[in-house]
Order: sequence, then C-alpha cells, then structure tokens
Amino acid sequence: MLSDPTGQATEKSTSLERRILGEMLVGTDCSRVLEIGAGTGRLAGLLQVRSQELVALDTDRGQIEIGRGRMQPRPRDSWVVGDGHRLPFADESFSTALMVRVFHRTRRPAQLLSEAHRVLRSGGTLLLSYYPRPSIRTLQFHLWRNLREADSPGDPPGRTCPGGSRPVDHDAGPEMTLRQVRAIFQDCGFVLEREVGIGWEETSLLRQLPRSFFEGLSERLPRAPGYPARLAKLRRA
Repeated sequence: MLSDPTGQATEKSTSLERRILGEMLVGTDCSRVLEIGAGTGRLAGLLQVRSQELVALDTDRGQIEIGRGRMQPRPRDSWVVGDGHRLPFADESFSTALMVRVFHRTRRPAQLLSEAHRVLRSGGTLLLSYYPRPSIRTLQFHLWRNLREADSPGDPPGRTCPGGSRPVDHDAGPEMTLRQVRAIFQDCGFVLEREVGIGWEETSLLRQLPRSFFEGLSERLPRAPGYPARLAKLRRA
C-alpha cells in the first residue's frame, strides 16, 4: 500500500516542500540559517541559495558526510553533529531555523521547540513540518504495519514497505492533534504566521497524479482539514 520502489512519490513530495519553503523564506532574514535534522542535505541547495551562512545539524555522522558532499563549498557554512534537544549554540545566534520531517519523530516536542526558540533571535523565523494525528497517512501506516505483523507474527515490527521503501514512522513521537501541536507552538513562545497542507502526494491512491495537482491543492486550500502533513511558518515572540 505504501510501496514507492521508484522513489517518485518521495521526490514529488521533496519538490513540493522546496517550493513552499522557498516561498515562506521570501522576505525572511536568512543571514544565518540553522537546519535541525539536515540528514543527507535534501534541502541544502535551496538553503544555500537563500542564506548567507548555513549551519546544518544532525545526530547521524554518516548522513552528515553525505550531506557535506552535496553542498557547494562556502567558507561560512558548516555541518555539525548534535542533538536538536540540546543545541550546541549560543542564545539568539540564528535569524532563521528549519525542522523538516523532524518534529513528528521526537518524544519531547516541547524541548525541541524550546531549544529552537532559545537559539533564534527575537522575531526570528522557524519553518517546520509536522503530521497531525489522526490522518489518512497515519491510518495507512498503521494498517500496513498490522497487515505485515499478521503475515509474519514471529518477526519484529518492521520499518520497510513492500518494494523496499521506508514509510514515515508515526510511532516515534506522541500522538498529537492539530490543536495540541498549535498549543505547543504557543507555549514555547512562537506565533503561527502561515501554514500550508501537504502530504497527499505520498499516499498510494493519489501519487500517480502530477505534481501540479498537489501544488494547486496546497495553494487553493492551504489550511483545509485532512492533510496528512503541514508546513508551518512560526515567528519567535
């Protein structure tokens, strides 16, 4: 059900993310940008074009090395091994921060946001994606997992779909509704400025549709209920 052996759905989702994030960065102070959970540098090209200085942080040294190889060398840019829950940076040292495909994996969402708030300057911008629950995407994941465990009751719970792709692991973080996520934003000192729904492009029933369809959907109905994922632009109060 969630198989994406060619990677087309993932690339379609990445392309849509880049476009929306690029729009959200327009008019934003990008003098010093921090990406928390940079992984293999999926967004590095976009962020280097927009920023004067980019600091990419991830817990996985192997992914950092891959990401470093994908970035254009610039004297002020750097890759750092570190934990988003304990950022190794001074207070108010960044103008903008990003957490894309990170927030849904933490079991300590308030600590993650509080650290982002600490290192951002007053009025700074945080862009993040999150998966409110329940959604079609989470229900799809749980259905696939239950079917797999029923077929192979002796196997440990897996993380790989038929065809070899890996689904988003919605068991990693706590179950949070849209209202609960927005309450955490406010409690951690952020003001929600903009939000755009995404994620339908990764569902098996719709992934054959062209990218333009999903771009139009996000543009016309950015805050409609039912989106599997959301991109939010927050301002540090």
